Amino acid sequence: MKILRTLFVIPFLVISLFGNIQNQKIESELPFIQEKLSLSSDQSQALLELIDLTGCKLNESIIEDEGLLVAILSETNQKWRRKAYERWDCVDDLQMKDQRAYFINLIDKAGYLSAVFPSKDTYEHVLILGANQKTVESRINFLLNQIGLGRIKNINKIYLLGAERPLEDFEPLSTKLSTEMEMMIEVMDLVKENNPTLLQSIEIIPVNSPMKDNGKRATTVDTIISYKNTVSHLPNSILAVSNNPYILYQHNTIEFILGEGICETIGDKASDKTKISVALDAIHKSMWVKNQKMRH
Repeated sequence: MKILRTLFVIPFLVISLFGNIQNQKIESELPFIQEKLSLSSDQSQALLELIDLTGCKLNESIIEDEGLLVAILSETNQKWRRKAYERWDCVDDLQMKDQRAYFINLIDKAGYLSAVFPSKDTYEHVLILGANQKTVESRINFLLNQIGLGRIKNINKIYLLGAERPLEDFEPLSTKLSTEMEMMIEVMDLVKENNPTLLQSIEIIPVNSPMKDNGKRATTVDTIISYKNTVSHLPNSILAVSNNPYILYQHNTIEFILGEGICETIGDKASDKTKISVALDAIHKSMWVKNQKMRH
């Protein structure tokens, strides 16, 4: 019933997105996409509305030859993917600024803004995913909050997945430290000093990923591979700590590398200042990784 409701709710989007392509073929693929991307009917509707809102026009020949999902990924790669910018350098365009409330509502319905909480109270490894200093601090504090509330009771080890990325001038610790990895260690040390009882029995292990040969920083993929190469064997339960709008993208990436079923990814809700361009980039990447995972 949910799939049928989705198809009946969005016929105007089908016409807008697909023009003269036979709607019967399109509608026949929508349930497949919904299942493949693990989307609810509301999430599917929000995603298609975002595609329409951003002026994506899906290529008919790609749909015919490779399917609707590939056509969506091809177009959002052009429209949503920020390839030349760090997240903090992204600038929303005029439409994103003028229609921010509408964009935010759709991104929230698509599942990329709300906080995600742990489902269990015991994890062998916790992974703090790397980011700029403010985000690292918020991720560690979110984890501490879950421990303090009793949602998480047992952790064996915490891995700090950092990198050799040079710190930016806006990161406060850049005045005395050089790299993301150094910053994450310093932030965790300060947290341990202020919260000795919560973390006293947990081993903290830094995992440093080098810069790429082309001079770019390590990505989520690189840091997860570094973690995998560090441990002698993968544990049965892993908890990764991110924050939205990145949770689903980073979770899909972790599962792509480590396998399904051993990792949860949690994190705080997206900031009220989250840029639309950054959120759309995260949505595209989460769909792309999920599609890659399903193809292997």
